[in-house]
Amino acid sequence: MRTLVSMIILACMFLYSCTRTQKENTIHLISPLENYTLGKAESYLVDKTDKPDKIDKVTAISYFETQCVVASESGIYIIDIETRKAKKYYKFRFNTQDSTGKTVVQWSSLIPNSDNSKLLITTSSGQSSTAVLFQIDLTSLKIDWLSEYKYPIVASRYSHNNNQIAVGTIYHQKETSGDSAVYHASLFLVNSNDGSFKNYFQQGESVEAIKFNHIDEVLFAVLGWPHVDTYVWDVHNTKSTKGVYGKDYTAYYDVTPIDNNTFVTIGADGIYKWNINDPDNYALLAGFYINSSGRIYEVKELTQKIVLNYTEGTINPPSIQFYNKQWKVTDSLSFDSPMNHLTYNGITITGICESDTVVVFTVAEKKITTKIHKSELLR
Repeated sequence: MRTLVSMIILACMFLYSCTRTQKENTIHLISPLENYTLGKAESYLVDKTDKPDKIDKVTAISYFETQCVVASESGIYIIDIETRKAKKYYKFRFNTQDSTGKTVVQWSSLIPNSDNSKLLITTSSGQSSTAVLFQIDLTSLKIDWLSEYKYPIVASRYSHNNNQIAVGTIYHQKETSGDSAVYHASLFLVNSNDGSFKNYFQQGESVEAIKFNHIDEVLFAVLGWPHVDTYVWDVHNTKSTKGVYGKDYTAYYDVTPIDNNTFVTIGADGIYKWNINDPDNYALLAGFYINSSGRIYEVKELTQKIVLNYTEGTINPPSIQFYNKQWKVTDSLSFDSPMNHLTYNGITITGICESDTVVVFTVAEKKITTKIHKSELLR
């Protein structure tokens, strides 16, 4: 997930370097293991379920069948949807604070595994802050493990068998010497059972989005700014890619598999289908403008794909199109309110309006089923 702050800072870094005639920028490949460590949950999280704080600014939310998980600037809430009581509240214990001395976590992502039994939460408190990853069991509501990465993480995804997690980062400037600047980005795998580091891919470019194919043999990595390609990796061969997929200078924002040999990406000018075995064999399935915040989701129950797009920008309501296997539009819906900070768990697409209203779109019903202000989430 690319944030506006990240884009601005990185743009300034690259533009500044271009204005200096003798400035040389280098992308170096390093093992992310030197930045990744397992930590203790109590170092960052305190169980305050008996006396939960009032929900402040919501940064992410995911609605499941009987409970919702809310990430705020001060902590993580797991709330019973019917009673609106806190089943669990983990208060953040970070060093980052606002002007009043309150702990503030600016950004969180909520990524469920394939059967919604586990939830990966990644937090960030700024461009150069340490990212904290932790996994919550959505039945016991206990924290399975917690790890730290020295720099922000922007993309993560469970494999379909739930055994491992792919993690991707944007660039960070690790060192500067004289007229040269060295940038680093990483793509790596961790064990979902205990959070231990498994391996990393020989990719130094920044990441925008990542997904596994259906049999977990292939990993798709949509590159982040300033790159415009998609790398495809054999999970068992981290040394070299299966191919690099892109057209001219078209930017791509998200990806989803079709079968073992093909996949689709959404880009600035539409939906593209690619052949894994032949990077030059591609087709434009549907040509239209797609905003950089657009996303493509797979709906297993309906055997369809969803493209969510912000044609008029993210300050305006998005639209959703349902596609069948022949990539024909079967339904097209427009929302009546903005919807940002999206999460998808196979059941719902959940977002937040600027007025701190939570919007829940239930995929099977193809409609918004809940609109609730943050003040009403918790009783």
